[in-house]
Amino acid sequence: MRRIISALLASFLVIAPISAAQANQLNPNQNLRPIGVRILSGSKVNLVSHESKLPIAITNDFDTEVRVVVHVRPKTLQVVMPSAVEVTIPAQTTINAKIPITATADGDVTIEAWLTTFSGLKFGRVVQLQVGVNEDVELYLILSFAFLVGVLIVIGVLRTLNRKQKENQVAA
Repeated sequence: MRRIISALLASFLVIAPISAAQANQLNPNQNLRPIGVRILSGSKVNLVSHESKLPIAITNDFDTEVRVVVHVRPKTLQVVMPSAVEVTIPAQTTINAKIPITATADGDVTIEAWLTTFSGLKFGRVVQLQVGVNEDVELYLILSFAFLVGVLIVIGVLRTLNRKQKENQVAA
C-alpha cells in the first residue's frame, strides 16, 4: 500500500503544475535548469549494426525514485523499435534508458521521445533525437577481418611449404 501511495504522490509531483512562487522556492537562482523528470537531448547517435540499443538520457531532480514510461516513435520506417519502455530513475541522478532498435535501411532518422506516468498522463516536452543508421558497417568490418585472417593463414601455409621444400633440397 505504501508503494502505491508513494507512486501516486511521485506521479502527482511530476504532473502537478506549480506557481511561480513555489518554483522560486525550489529553484531560487533562475539561471538553473528546471526541476523535474525530463529527457535530455544529446548529440546525434550513430547506429552501426542491424540490432542495438538506443541510449536515451533521462534525469530525475526529485529527492525520490520515480518510475516512468518512455515512449519513442520514429518518423520514418528505417528503424523498428518498441513504442514504450518502463524505466525507474533513482533520486537526483541521470540514467540512460536502453531502447531496443532494429535497423531496416540506411540513412538519418528523427525519433520523437516523451515521458508518461503509468496512468498515461504525458509530462515534459517531446524531444527530437537524431540517429544516423548504417546497418552494414558491422558486417563489412567482420568480413574484412575474416578476409585478412584468411590471407595471413594462406601466407603462413605457403611459407611453411616453401621452407620444407628448401630443407628437402639441401638434404638431398
